[in-house]
Amino acid sequence: MANGRGFDRALPHILIHEGGRVNHPKDPGGRTNQGITQRVYNAWRAKSNLPARDVYLIDDAEVAAIYRFQYWEVVHGDVLPEGVGYVVFDGAVNSGPKQAIR
Repeated sequence: MANGRGFDRALPHILIHEGGRVNHPKDPGGRTNQGITQRVYNAWRAKSNLPARDVYLIDDAEVAAIYRFQYWEVVHGDVLPEGVGYVVFDGAVNSGPKQAIR
């Protein structure tokens, strides 16, 4: 994945499993859209000096930016072999980057 295109190939696969808009009462993450929780979206928007907004209104560019900067880059996905990069990225999304790196 050292060519820098790994993220662009991996993200669509991640999003298949993350689904769309979800507000399951037994999900401790609460409202999510494309796997992004309202809490994570609020933090991202605040960090970007943007007002809070309903996660159901998130756009594709924000989704990609959150996944790239909070997961892919943290686990150094571009320097890992292609299959390993995807697995570690998926683990980071589901269990957090620190756990995925372990």
